[in-house]
Amino acid sequence: MKVTFTTILQWMVLVVVVVLIFSETAVYVPPLKATRSFTVSFQARPGEVLVQSNLWSSYTGTYRQSVDWANDTSTVRTIYYFYDPDYPTSFSNLNSWYGVPQYLNIVSSNRDLSLSIVVLDATELASLLTNPATAVGSLLVFASGAFPSTVYTASNNLVLPWLQAGGRLVWIGDAIGYYSAQAGQPLSGGDNNPGLNGTESFLGLHDFGSLPAYTVPSMLSSALNLDWLSYSLPSFGLNSSEVSAHNGLVEGNLMNGFTNAALLPVGSGAILDIASPLVVGSEERFAISVVNLIQLGLLYPTTRLVSEANRTVDSDSSVAWNENVVLGGPSTISSWNLCVFTEQVDMTALYGDSSCLSGFPPP
Repeated sequence: MKVTFTTILQWMVLVVVVVLIFSETAVYVPPLKATRSFTVSFQARPGEVLVQSNLWSSYTGTYRQSVDWANDTSTVRTIYYFYDPDYPTSFSNLNSWYGVPQYLNIVSSNRDLSLSIVVLDATELASLLTNPATAVGSLLVFASGAFPSTVYTASNNLVLPWLQAGGRLVWIGDAIGYYSAQAGQPLSGGDNNPGLNGTESFLGLHDFGSLPAYTVPSMLSSALNLDWLSYSLPSFGLNSSEVSAHNGLVEGNLMNGFTNAALLPVGSGAILDIASPLVVGSEERFAISVVNLIQLGLLYPTTRLVSEANRTVDSDSSVAWNENVVLGGPSTISSWNLCVFTEQVDMTALYGDSSCLSGFPPP
């Protein structure tokens, strides 16, 4: 047989194709999908509640369990998220602002939660806030750093009455209440902005600090998966002592008596103020923290964290937690309510499961 250059080239191509097919077959590994089983039991005893939980996982991982008294037993069914690219941002950016609700959907779906994520523009936001009936059972998330002028100006505030009626709000970006943003216009220091007075009216705080970073985790920042957040907001760090005096909860990292996140009461509602910029790459982590807030029941400052601990679960194995919760948390004289929450912390915390139980009478 006469061997030509063309024949040699054909054989070379054939060999390359065979090698490629074999290599693809040899190295392809289907994606890992861990299965887990999480069970919790509560046993009321004189003066305490025994909490026992067990987590089984088909895949090795590190898990964090948190136990808290959750006096507020209202269930969040809807997350409303303000996004309207016609409005400017401050200490935020358009891409991250858009990305957060995408991750809220991913995390809630991955955890099999019955949460409705509703994105509102400035006009729709005004309609929501003028209906007090939407306050209870809702969480409103702002990640632009500025309220739109449709709901907030120096002379008009639709947000505060909604909060006082029982609404819950999570804020990240520039100082809450400082700006009233106009559609199609950059933020400015005009008279239409409430400025510092607006921030103080929302938070009830007056002593703010300027720190370069917050690097010391608190127990709650770890439980909420906010301990990664070391960023600071110039001139608007939250005084931890003032937060406590205002019946609030420190939920961020700490530095020199200040924090970058706190949950503060507003009438029957509350604000989780995250005094930090929303930066590119933090969208998923921020979304996870919002969902953790819901699953932990940390939606009102009367909640108190009881314990928090990490455990490593080996493949096809289980790990148990036991906690004696002594009566003395924020329980009423007629009932008690405990929440147990477990999340995986070494794979972006997409997995999370919780169980809450109320008892009557108190132990």
